[in-house]
Amino acid sequence: MEDCAAVAEYLIASGRTGAGQVFITGASAGGYTALQAVSRRSVFSGAVARSAIIDPHRWQRAAPRWQRPHAAELTGPAGAVRADWIERPVLLIHGSDDHVAPLSEVSQLADALEARGAAHRLLVVSARHSLSAQQAAAEVLEAELEFYLEHLAG
Repeated sequence: MEDCAAVAEYLIASGRTGAGQVFITGASAGGYTALQAVSRRSVFSGAVARSAIIDPHRWQRAAPRWQRPHAAELTGPAGAVRADWIERPVLLIHGSDDHVAPLSEVSQLADALEARGAAHRLLVVSARHSLSAQQAAAEVLEAELEFYLEHLAG
């Protein structure tokens, strides 16, 4: 997260982009990073998280054996993504048949964001973890573009 924020801060400081125009996006573990990056005051205007891991500790226990080393690496002091810490708008995109990151976890996060009145959207597409189905991919890209345009500061 710190590396992503440092790059964003550099781009703003060097005049390559402006404040309010930097978003963070990621998929799977990258989605976890994106959500954690907006779980504190930062330069990011919002986050897009595709097929995000929400709780790396739970994922480490449930991951297939070949994914456990990666899950162990992701598990760190930040812990699970918490709705009450998210400070920027988020777009959560998840496959209805995700076999890696359970849809139930991202749905619970979306419900908690809704209860707080936090700016968010949950888009569930007919796909697995990679969201690679052609129709799903088109829907995902359209939703991302709409999100950026909605939350881009002038």
